[in-house]
Amino acid sequence: MRRTRLTLALAAAALLVSVGGASAASGWMQVTIAASDATPLACAYLLPAGNPPSGGWPGVILFHGLSGSRADMEMWGAALAKEGIASLACDARGTGGSGGTFGLDGPREVQDARDLFAWFAARSDISDTQIGALGVSVGGGEVWNAAAGGVPFKAIVPVMTWTDLAAGFNPDGVAKAGFLATIFARLHAPWDASIAQARTDLRSEERRVGKE
Repeated sequence: MRRTRLTLALAAAALLVSVGGASAASGWMQVTIAASDATPLACAYLLPAGNPPSGGWPGVILFHGLSGSRADMEMWGAALAKEGIASLACDARGTGGSGGTFGLDGPREVQDARDLFAWFAARSDISDTQIGALGVSVGGGEVWNAAAGGVPFKAIVPVMTWTDLAAGFNPDGVAKAGFLATIFARLHAPWDASIAQARTDLRSEERRVGKE
């Protein structure tokens, strides 16, 4: 029953935001969370009004999209707060106010999701058994990977994302030149050394297709 409620609330939040039914909420508390490798992650959390129920508020960790920030997720948090659900949103590693380098939903981002789950679950006003995740685009990919990697989310809602990144960039062998160009135009974060070659390959493919 609780799983159903959390899943329905996540779906309702997605619908409300998509049709413009929720506005950014005040009351977000800014916090810096140290990842397990000591990288600082710039975050904010929002609690529903009133006193938490016995066992704590159910919670959702919100993951923003490419070239976005935690501020983009405030509308989602506002919608969830109306349903009695707390939210935690952070600038992805290597972007915004967070340290580190951008890993394109790699192993380090999965560990960050695990660290954020642990931080949120440790709060006395949050239920450590009722924490879900919602992610948009790249954030949705992180949600998929984190769930597959064993982060014990109660429910997940990946939005406008992929299950196969290579196929997403290169469907049926045809590179999405426009999408790749957008990545390089908007994403100014330092890329992690582990995906340096992937960045070079993507850049080359974007330029090649652009010339055809």
